[in-house]
Amino acid sequence: MAGLYDINSDFDALDSAGFFFNNSHGIGADVGLSGGNGPSIFPFYGLAVSGMYQFNDNHRFNIAVADGIPGDAERPSNIAARIEKGDGAFTIAQWSLSLQEQLWLLGYWQYTSGESLTELPTKRLNKGVYVRNETKIGATSIFFRIGLASDSFNKYSEFLGAGIVLDSPYSARTNDKVGLGFAYVGKGDKTIKIETNNDLNFESFELNVEISYMAVINDVLTLQPNIQFIKNPGASDISDALVTGIRFSISL
Repeated sequence: MAGLYDINSDFDALDSAGFFFNNSHGIGADVGLSGGNGPSIFPFYGLAVSGMYQFNDNHRFNIAVADGIPGDAERPSNIAARIEKGDGAFTIAQWSLSLQEQLWLLGYWQYTSGESLTELPTKRLNKGVYVRNETKIGATSIFFRIGLASDSFNKYSEFLGAGIVLDSPYSARTNDKVGLGFAYVGKGDKTIKIETNNDLNFESFELNVEISYMAVINDVLTLQPNIQFIKNPGASDISDALVTGIRFSISL
């Protein structure tokens, strides 16, 4: 395929993790916050080419090459379908293993160019790896994700997420779902050193804990209330936060 492309449609995505509101369960913060403007994901899509090879029923390989600095950071609504000089390229590859009740994802990504956090010239590449797993046990889905990124280029160099989603929590409501998830993102050593040298008393991590319930009202309407507790928002000096919300889904 070729054209404007959302990397997260084929890479670093699990069905059960998509139940939650926190973006990092869709694509890890180690990837999503990398590069000059993130990879080619919502809301900044870039030009890309991608391909997939299905070895057999269990093994699949995906690869994509996209604009290294997609979209327009100053105007998110602007579809910037162009590649400018100096953007470089973002490349991602993923191997998938599907078993009877499990799905494993192993991914590697890198940029061909990028400015280090210290702004000093370097021959290193901005790169990272991740591993994801989703296991189904009856009506319950359990998932986890571990991601690492180069701390020479990225503010956040480590990510750990996990969650559990239960279908049909009550016998009288067979279509409902309830879930509990958490996401931890940690700063890299170089970021912590830079902040310390500048007398910034910031935290070294952010932790998000999320509880959500999806209620199927009828064939048309679904409601999903959600509560998130965030410790050290942005891994800065901001007070802990409690976020509430609700998602309305209408199917016609």
